[in-house]
Amino acid sequence: QTDRQTDRQTDRQTDRQTDRQTDKVREYDVLRALVMVLVVLGHCTYYEIATDFGGMYFSSQMQSAGIHDTLTHRLLSVVTAAIYSFHMPLFMALSGAVFAMQINKGKYREGKSFVSKKAKRLLYPFLLVSIFWSFPLKYLSGYWNDSVNILYDIVIGQLLIQGNTHLWFLPTLFFEFILFWLLFRYSKWAYRKYIVVSILLILHFASLKIGVKIINYTLCFAIYFYMGYLFEEKRLTINTLLTYGRTVFLFGVWALLLVVSHYYVGGDLLSKFIHHVLLLLTAISGMVVFYAICYYVMCRNIAHDFIEWLAKKSMGIYLYSDSFNYLFMFVYVGWFGISSLGDEWHAGMIYLLRFLTTSVIAVIVINIIDSNFKGHQEYTKCLRRIDKNESS
Repeated sequence: QTDRQTDRQTDRQTDRQTDRQTDKVREYDVLRALVMVLVVLGHCTYYEIATDFGGMYFSSQMQSAGIHDTLTHRLLSVVTAAIYSFHMPLFMALSGAVFAMQINKGKYREGKSFVSKKAKRLLYPFLLVSIFWSFPLKYLSGYWNDSVNILYDIVIGQLLIQGNTHLWFLPTLFFEFILFWLLFRYSKWAYRKYIVVSILLILHFASLKIGVKIINYTLCFAIYFYMGYLFEEKRLTINTLLTYGRTVFLFGVWALLLVVSHYYVGGDLLSKFIHHVLLLLTAISGMVVFYAICYYVMCRNIAHDFIEWLAKKSMGIYLYSDSFNYLFMFVYVGWFGISSLGDEWHAGMIYLLRFLTTSVIAVIVINIIDSNFKGHQEYTKCLRRIDKNESS
């Protein structure tokens, strides 16, 4: 009991120290801010979300009406595919890097306190934002119009993330933290890096056969979390290697892998394995290239104040932006008709307006919460601390 009390005291003492240390890693703030821009952009192109637990079906409606997709939307979808090739692995790696900083500072020695803190910072926002923001907006947009049992579809599809929810990252990150806390706390193999990497790679590919998504996501993204952990150990050295020429070369490698992985999709087991190896390499190369870009932005002090502001708002933008896409598309198509999605001008305007409105709405919600619910300490503290510590 005395040891546990000592661990709790150590956690409290190092908590503030780690937060101050995190604030000093400027490249992580820049990375978090700019990746969040990619996340919002990536959520602005989809016309169709088809699941067994509800969805949005504008592409199917276009096909039924004989309306062809626009060149604008197809090109923007290519950009989205490029973003999706690395942006969530990069978010997970960023969380792993911050976790490494915390562990190296002696934080999180006591298990119960660790689990409690991570639940408050990740699971609470997941539940609160889902129930009070995402569910109502999706309901108003007709997301569950074809559902036989809406409550069942909400529980299984959204809360248990078997359907589609942009908030899947929060419970996934929670389980990543638990997994790696147990690994470093109790496993004698934790610091044998090659063994850990080998096991995580096996789990990464094995996850493809797992239908329970929270398990699938946790195992799939664990390798990226650990990459972030390893990166933090060598961050200063890696920063010295980020020359312009190397970044351009890696960009070319990433672009080549992106194209090859898109077209190399075979039916046999070996071809599928090669395809997923290519996807992994594409994600890693994309992560390195984007980090190099963020490091360049930091070194040149580009848009310093805006990026600092965006980094502070990034978690709130992640929480509140995407769900409004459903309502926006419902209203836009209802106003202009399904034929508008086949018009080049409308396609461009939809993309631009989705980016602007979802971002602005998210910031407005953040400001309303900050100004009117400061007494709700658990919730507001949760948002602020996630911005600093979870980097997601």
